[in-house]
Amino acid sequence: MNSESTDPEDTAFYAQLTRQILLLVDEDDETTHANGGNGAPEFGGRLVSGGSLFSGKYFGWLEGGRSLEVPGWMERLWANNGGGTDLVQSATLFRKAAGVYHHLGHEVVPSLKAKHRPPEATSSVSSVMSLICLAEAQAEEKQTADGLLSKLHYGVVQLLDEATDFYSTAAKECKDISPDLMDYISCFKALHKLRSYKHMAQGVKTEGQIGTAIGLLKQALNSKVHKNKGRTESWRTVIKQEVNTLTDLLRKYEHENDFVWNEKVPFDDSLPLLLGKKIATCIPYCHARLERRLKLKI
Repeated sequence: MNSESTDPEDTAFYAQLTRQILLLVDEDDETTHANGGNGAPEFGGRLVSGGSLFSGKYFGWLEGGRSLEVPGWMERLWANNGGGTDLVQSATLFRKAAGVYHHLGHEVVPSLKAKHRPPEATSSVSSVMSLICLAEAQAEEKQTADGLLSKLHYGVVQLLDEATDFYSTAAKECKDISPDLMDYISCFKALHKLRSYKHMAQGVKTEGQIGTAIGLLKQALNSKVHKNKGRTESWRTVIKQEVNTLTDLLRKYEHENDFVWNEKVPFDDSLPLLLGKKIATCIPYCHARLERRLKLKI
């Protein structure tokens, strides 16, 4: 986005909001600055669009001049998921980020004066980002019953379905939105749909319905879900691992059924449907509190 189409007040606001997000996400993790992710797969460094109003380090998925990077705050969370960051803390930070994007899309962007904006300066992309953050928060797997885990994973899929709808709107509004954002959403959905199937199968197996469990695993592996390999090696690897897990589980259940139970495996139209439960919610953006911190730190 060039300076001729940028309102000075808008530019000043974005600079301030960038600092606010920096403070928000560093609030509980001010000393961590890891690069790259060891947890959830990233976009292979590919983020939403380009422009001078946003810092890619904090807003994310920028593709201006093909200079791409993962937002720093999300990158640090991914890097720490396997190295000491508490899952509750991680989920809380994603919920806080979702609240910031929700505030941006509903309270700030509608009042901007510039007619030509990068995708980040649209309500639809703010909604996409807010929903992605909520999905990330809910994706933190908890120790609970398989039936509930199946619903939580499918709840992630449902959140990402909503994000897909907003992305479609954003793609119509902004020609320069990066397709890598949609690739991330699609791969994220595929992964958690597979996990939902896995936990549902394990749940019904525990209830003594091994035939239904086998049917669910076959349905998952025969569907087009796992064929979404993604454009990055990290996604291809993690989806392949999940497919291998389901394949091994299916082989185990079939062997047990052949030698012990001899239950009939139902057809697809007789199998239970995946059900979702969305529990992650935004933590509202607290403007006054962050303003006080800004006055102290700037």
